[in-house]
Amino acid sequence: MSISHVEQCTNCGACVSVCPQAAVSVQTDALFYRPSVDSTRCTECGLCEKRCPVLHLPAARQPLSAFRAVHHDDEVIWQSSSGGVFSALAEDIKQRGGIVFGAAYSEDCRAVRFACDEEVGLDALRRSKYTESLTGEAFAQIRAALEQGREVLFCGAPCQAAGLRSYLNRDYPNLIVCDFICGGFPSHQMYEEYLTALEQQYHAPVQSVNFRPKTFGWREYAIHITFANGKEYSCQASLDPFFSAFLLHRWNIRENCLQCPFTDRHLSDLTLGDFWRSRSVTGEGDADKGVSLLLANTEKGKAAVSLLSSSMQIKDIPVDKVLYALKPHGTAAAYSDERRRFMEEYRRSGVVRAGKALAVVRGSAALKARVRGAQRKRVAAALRRQK
Repeated sequence: MSISHVEQCTNCGACVSVCPQAAVSVQTDALFYRPSVDSTRCTECGLCEKRCPVLHLPAARQPLSAFRAVHHDDEVIWQSSSGGVFSALAEDIKQRGGIVFGAAYSEDCRAVRFACDEEVGLDALRRSKYTESLTGEAFAQIRAALEQGREVLFCGAPCQAAGLRSYLNRDYPNLIVCDFICGGFPSHQMYEEYLTALEQQYHAPVQSVNFRPKTFGWREYAIHITFANGKEYSCQASLDPFFSAFLLHRWNIRENCLQCPFTDRHLSDLTLGDFWRSRSVTGEGDADKGVSLLLANTEKGKAAVSLLSSSMQIKDIPVDKVLYALKPHGTAAAYSDERRRFMEEYRRSGVVRAGKALAVVRGSAALKARVRGAQRKRVAAALRRQK
């Protein structure tokens, strides 16, 4: 059996987890993660293809309910990517003795793997990680916890949520599956090369990575990296060679992410995202601290939202007002040409030079970004002092 021909593979982890012979693994030495089958172990049982969510797509569906959500605790908001919904959900589960699974950096920050809060702490699972991740043994651990009767919260990308559902092959009343509005996964290889370049520049190993610090406020994407020698790197996304290639152009993501089949097929109970249109949809602003868009896709998801009123400000929104967030990204000829040019430059000179040459804003746009960043940094610092 070979599943490596599935060109639309999302690296959801279902095939790796479901194989009874451990014949399926993830190829980690390629630009993007890909499944690989060991023919000496494979018994042709066909489970990998039967459980592949891409090969067995469900019908498209809309969320049942939508909400604007902001955590009551300002510090939680500042430490979160948007309005703090994940933290509220996780704390609610933990208070009842449950366990939380999500993406966390490896000890050296060079890879992102799924883990539970009892292994790495809840803070390690917060915030966005803009690179490919590996589900590893998390699906099996989740099933074991569910079978023990524990409540479980899982948060991953839409494809990973679909992979978990397919792996479990049944619904559990004690499981809450949460995903997020996803912009695709940048190459893990490019991410590692990017960190290597920074380590050489700062003469020390990377100690922490934060792709969504609110140094410049919520609306100004930025990256903050610390090093073992105490030095720090902080940069707006539009000026950073790796982040700009992702955020501004989507050039370094898996190509099939632009035509993701799960954009309107969220197999989760809840979908989280940044509520960028909060003011235009609800009339309520965000003070540039962060507001979450929360979509309930199932009755179980709606019930989970009802438990958050003590920790969050939650406001109902008409579902039709937020369907813009679930539209496919699509591709265009111009994008394909630009992406090809970026990839060619990457292969010639590496991710940093390719990003600096083609992705970051330059000239007057760069000057405006720096001025805007300085202003927003002062405002963000003042807001934090007000808490």
